[in-house]
Amino acid sequence: MRQLKLKAKRKELAGQLTCLSPSVTYDSFLSVDETITLSKTLYQLLSTLPVTRQLGKGHDEAYQALVQVNSQLGKVSDEHVVLLHLQDRDSGAVVIKVSDYLEHLQMLMDFAGFFIGRRDFVLVHPELDFGICIERFEYHNNLVVWGL
Repeated sequence: MRQLKLKAKRKELAGQLTCLSPSVTYDSFLSVDETITLSKTLYQLLSTLPVTRQLGKGHDEAYQALVQVNSQLGKVSDEHVVLLHLQDRDSGAVVIKVSDYLEHLQMLMDFAGFFIGRRDFVLVHPELDFGICIERFEYHNNLVVWGL
């Protein structure tokens, strides 16, 4: 029963992302266990990294900060990255190409749950070699970028 729910959730989410990339399928997701492990490791890493830039709470400021960072991603545009999102504890995090992220940034911020204030924006290499995170706090957000 659990597998059927997982499969249905992944198909639903993949359907939402097909406008992003036809290559997003059921198999484009990490397992829930892999997602939880990656998330724990990521937040441990974030606690050791310097904040690249402190941001206000506005969505436009966060979006513009990511647009500025995107110029650094050209050299890794063919790489695959993991996007954490609102339902990743039910379906697993989704794996996309950096080039798809660059093309559909605003939609992915919305999909991740960042715009509604329910999720940090996290886009990381599966091995955490590089990443971009906007970590939400009560009165501000922190942009952390590493490995680029």
